[in-house]
Amino acid sequence: MKIAFSKQGNSQHRQRGAALVMGLIVLLVLTAIGFSIIQIAGMQNKMARNLRDQSIAFQAAEAALRKAEADIAAGTVTGNPFRFKRFTNTCTTNQGLCLPAGGVTPTVNWSAGSTNTLALASADFAVPGGVQQPRYIIELISGKPVNDASTGCSAALFRISAQGFGQNGARANLQSIYRYRVLNC
Repeated sequence: MKIAFSKQGNSQHRQRGAALVMGLIVLLVLTAIGFSIIQIAGMQNKMARNLRDQSIAFQAAEAALRKAEADIAAGTVTGNPFRFKRFTNTCTTNQGLCLPAGGVTPTVNWSAGSTNTLALASADFAVPGGVQQPRYIIELISGKPVNDASTGCSAALFRISAQGFGQNGARANLQSIYRYRVLNC
């Protein structure tokens, strides 16, 4: 008995080899796509963490601005609101109370324990562990209210600069102008 091989059988063997190669190529492409998805997910996680850290820093700076404004309104920063001698050009004599020299904002050291900035108490704003409390300065930029009923009520303008801190080195700087009006003058 004679066995004959057909050409069709040889082509089937070739197709099985081609299927293996094609399968490996598809597997390689799927692996590359999988690694790309993992990298994208990791990057999105880092971006979300950075956004959270920056948000904490912004909220801390906002809290420092509001605290400074409340202290000016209550007279607790300036003491007697009609005596502005506590404001100095160097900001170091009375922490955080500054007179801009020649219209230029003084150089400020924002680090913890600085002598020319004021820090919020932990009761005013709770920061995450390992993050320093937000700090601020108050600059008297115009006006010195006087207690004289004949001249009418006067006002003073303050520039409040605040810096808030977040985790992983995030920082936010905010500034506001606050008008203090002398009441019942």
